[in-house]
Amino acid sequence: SAAAYNLFFNNGTDNQNSNVDLSTTVFGDPLLSPTYIPQDGSIAIDAGTALYQVGSEIILDIPSSEFNGAAPDIGAFER
Repeated sequence: SAAAYNLFFNNGTDNQNSNVDLSTTVFGDPLLSPTYIPQDGSIAIDAGTALYQVGSEIILDIPSSEFNGAAPDIGAFER
């Protein structure tokens, strides 16, 4: 398994014995509103990916019409 395009903040342990892609993982306060929407200056904004594939298998393919900015935001809500 692989863990990529994650945001870790205020965890006891971020991961344990995991295959984490540190080049796509961010660490810090996501600056979420009380309703969990990223606020201005959030490191979650545009930190996701629209295309993710492992070898030749496409795991995720989000059309650009479904997100704002350069890339999808990390988290439940797109800003």
